[in-house]
Amino acid sequence: MKRSLCYIIFISITVLCNSYHSKPEGSVCTNYDGSLGICKYDRECEWAKVKLQNREITLDDLVICMIKYRRSIICCNDETVLTTTVSTRKTVTDRFIWGTEPLDKETTTVDRPLEIKKRKSEQACGLIENIRALGLDYHILNGKEADVGEYPHMAAIGYGDAVEEDQISFDCGGSLISQKFVLTAAHCVNSRKRQPKIIRLGRVSLDENSDRDTNLAQDIPVKGVKLQPSYTSREKYNDIALIEMMRNAEFTRYVKPACLYTSGKSFGPNEKLEITGWGRVNSSTLIKSNWLLKADIHEVPIDECNESYSIIILSQLADGITQSQLCATNTKDGKVIDACQGDSGGPIQMRKIVNHETVFHVVGVTSFGLSCGSSLPGVYTRVSEYLDWIESVVWPSTVNL
Repeated sequence: MKRSLCYIIFISITVLCNSYHSKPEGSVCTNYDGSLGICKYDRECEWAKVKLQNREITLDDLVICMIKYRRSIICCNDETVLTTTVSTRKTVTDRFIWGTEPLDKETTTVDRPLEIKKRKSEQACGLIENIRALGLDYHILNGKEADVGEYPHMAAIGYGDAVEEDQISFDCGGSLISQKFVLTAAHCVNSRKRQPKIIRLGRVSLDENSDRDTNLAQDIPVKGVKLQPSYTSREKYNDIALIEMMRNAEFTRYVKPACLYTSGKSFGPNEKLEITGWGRVNSSTLIKSNWLLKADIHEVPIDECNESYSIIILSQLADGITQSQLCATNTKDGKVIDACQGDSGGPIQMRKIVNHETVFHVVGVTSFGLSCGSSLPGVYTRVSEYLDWIESVVWPSTVNL
């Protein structure tokens, strides 16, 4: 049943009174020209962006699948649906003897959905799900300790002398997303004077004297850093980067990559997200936690977040909080749960249970906040906005999954 929609925001353009069918994300749909497509969130549809920019289609040509969380899901024709030609042949089984000669064959061509291509990150997630256990400032203020092995994708980024272990300072976090790459914040790796040297995996304690998980650690030297091409330290946007390790991580019960959250949908107030990190434990001191801390938070709508940040003037946020960012916070027993220095680059994530195993999906990367424990929401880089770039680095076209 068609409905009438009188106000949709699509790629910063207003769509007036467009009709739409109620089809969820991922459904096969039919475009204005009869071609098949897949229902996608508007900002994830590169086909529509390019076609609109080149004026090959108009806004009236867009087919709206449905509206969810105040965002439009459109029929996207970007080669996600393959078609196949099916030939039906009427075969002459008896030799022609008498009468009118029949046709040798009759061919009918039918276009039908054959396969929905998955993104490289989604294919990688399928592999991760099958891994079994083998034998402005940013910290989690007012958080609680994580269990050993609870967040096996959590990475501690070490700076300093990679040879002298006691000279290493772990000042940022990250997420293991493949055997060789860690996802983090660009501002954690942007300084030429202070580059990351070591990635520590498998440990929740950074205390060298702790014997609770010492034997679980994998310390892997850093091979190189990839900044998101649009990132600049003069702004708070595109704050995301990839660290390539010198060798592959060994997947164990305590070291396992996380999936990337590929949907751009917003989370409701009752949908739990989690943050993890080793940052400051006190809003007024420089004391950091040696034990990985965790806390539950929830997303704050962008309009509310922008309203909160409108009370201050930040030259680094000229466009305000954008769709490429995500705001989140929580207040428990009158205490603000927040991230502070030391948690930068770490994940904001959600859990899923697949085959009786917990699989984490990284929704965002810890970017900045006004100060530890501030009433303003923390701001995170939204991973789904950077999937094309991440996949091009971690899983290039030459890599088969």
